[in-house]
Amino acid sequence: MVDWMVEVLYKMDCTIESLYTSVSIMDRFISNTPTKYCDDDIHIIGISSMVIASKLDEIRPIFLE
Repeated sequence: MVDWMVEVLYKMDCTIESLYTSVSIMDRFISNTPTKYCDDDIHIIGISSMVIASKLDEIRPIFLE
């Protein structure tokens, strides 16, 4: 998942801080919930963490339609 996040954030011209923040957000969320997640859920969690991180760290955050 992290490899995919690196590719996406690189193509969106995000900073390395956004990557670190998004991985941290995803890791904290997964470690604080007792639920077992399937692959689709992990992708949704990863995308959500990237959007949140870009809003915290970027001048122009990721925009999703």
